[in-house]
Amino acid sequence: NPVNLGLVMLKSLANANSIRVFNNTFYNALIIIDSPSATFPVFEFSNNAVFYSGGPPIIGADRFTLFSNNLIEKPVFKDPSGLPTGFKGKYGVDLAPNTDGLSLPGNSPGRDGGKTLMETYNGSVNSVARPAGNAWDIGAYEHKSNYQDR
Repeated sequence: NPVNLGLVMLKSLANANSIRVFNNTFYNALIIIDSPSATFPVFEFSNNAVFYSGGPPIIGADRFTLFSNNLIEKPVFKDPSGLPTGFKGKYGVDLAPNTDGLSLPGNSPGRDGGKTLMETYNGSVNSVARPAGNAWDIGAYEHKSNYQDR
């Protein structure tokens, strides 16, 4: 969402917080972790694709307790000029964004570049169960193994 921020934790956040951020695509959506009175026994940030054209995409990354298998700053997307504006399909069956511009093309290092997480997190924004290939894809989309890149 280029109008709003992607993930924000500001000064009003306090106490102990366990947070896991998995399998997201942040496109021109800044991530800010500015909560000095909060502690994070667990703050995992894994399998995320992050792009922000206005400077560093993550402010406060030192707060993460685990940072792994992410594509940061310059992930290759299929067609960022074709951003989704809604969804098509049926929930629980084949619901997916109405364009796949933020999916990863075949030459992306994020295809099969993610780490395997608990089954709870094996869903994708395009309703493809992870992994569909040799490993999990990084970001919100999972590439269907029988799908041909356009």
